[in-house]
Amino acid sequence: MSEQPDRMDLHEFRASRRRKTDNLLKEDHRDLKRFFALDSAAYRDLTKEGGLDEKTKELLGLVASTVLRCNDCIAYHCDRCVEVGWKKAELLDALNVALVIGGSITIPHIRTVWEVVQDLYDEQEAKGKAASATPGLQAAQQELVQNVDEHRSTATLTLGQPKPKAKKAEAAAPTPAPAPAAPTATSPAPTAAKPAAPSKAAPKSPAKRLTP
Repeated sequence: MSEQPDRMDLHEFRASRRRKTDNLLKEDHRDLKRFFALDSAAYRDLTKEGGLDEKTKELLGLVASTVLRCNDCIAYHCDRCVEVGWKKAELLDALNVALVIGGSITIPHIRTVWEVVQDLYDEQEAKGKAASATPGLQAAQQELVQNVDEHRSTATLTLGQPKPKAKKAEAAAPTPAPAPAAPTATSPAPTAAKPAAPSKAAPKSPAKRLTP
């Protein structure tokens, strides 16, 4: 909302116009849609067919809207005229033509809309300063985007390829020779002979006594 009640707020005007137009066209009325399409087509660039360019047509729309005393129409065409490249002095001269044709009754409308023109150029100047005030930030953003694109390209190229095998060591450590196996005996080791048990002597028979 503008701080001055009688001053047209540029951003509010744009939002209100868009909202009201969408609300009307959603009713899907065929003839209404045809007229809106015709209005848009009337401002197309037809220089290739020998007609007028878009820039000239927007200036004609501004003059005609001023003569018809439609503030919304004048504000819209002022917005478009600034967008397509008309300078402030050129717009003021065009409004003077509208004043001569439409008469003094157009003066209140020219006064109201000229404030919109000033707002439009202030907005344009602010955008230009914002664009030139942060070249370092823009360069950093471009570098970041470039790095991301490079990483994506690398990932795309390597996608699906087998992983590289690990390099073998240049000099492998010598494998230690196996320890010699213990010799095996072909025949069982001789066992120590057990000492023979002492033989029992036969008991001596008692000597026969000789009879006398």
